Amino acid sequence: ASARCKRRLGRPSEALRVQEQALGLAEAAGIEPWIARATSELGMSHFVDGRLSRALALWEQSRTLHERHGDAPRALVDELRAAMALRESGRMLAAAEVAERAYIHARRLRSSELGAIILCELAQLRLESGDLSRASSLLGEAERTPERSLLADAAIIARRGFVELAGGACEHAKTRIQRALFLLHRIGYRRFEGGAVGYLGVAELARGRLASARSRESSSSAST
Repeated sequence: ASARCKRRLGRPSEALRVQEQALGLAEAAGIEPWIARATSELGMSHFVDGRLSRALALWEQSRTLHERHGDAPRALVDELRAAMALRESGRMLAAAEVAERAYIHARRLRSSELGAIILCELAQLRLESGDLSRASSLLGEAERTPERSLLADAAIIARRGFVELAGGACEHAKTRIQRALFLLHRIGYRRFEGGAVGYLGVAELARGRLASARSRESSSSAST
């Protein structure tokens, strides 16, 4: 839990060190479910620090352990994380396959919260491939998902803004992204907050506000 807090606060090196300690304790005790949890979170620390291949390898290990112990929800989280890492490494088709499979699993588990977040990830994949219509449709499906968390709401609102920005509606995009930033700051998810600030900088640049765009870029780099 301490490592997760440090990671979300934008302190990845500290998070990595503490998570390695947690994994060592779990391995020393021989408790496989906790080994799986610590391995999964260690993968997230590597992901945030840009070591995507290492993160993917760790999530494959943790997913196997979670499935062995019948913890389907945590195995589903590993699938979602793997889809994110594949997208960020440019492997878009593989990312889409994993995300689609994860969404099927979320529906089977009746996990509306994770289902909404996976739909946001699928929307991001469509956005980055230039299919704004499908991205918007997926976000609409996510918006109709009941019992969402603040994180899911922030992801939906932010990606609505990204789609609007890609479609040229810069002013609407800026307003929506600012709403998402409010939620992300409240949650304390610094990495996602930094990404949204970066998109806000793009919105400012598209409107010819170079100085403001540069200011946003500096804030985004500091967050991530």
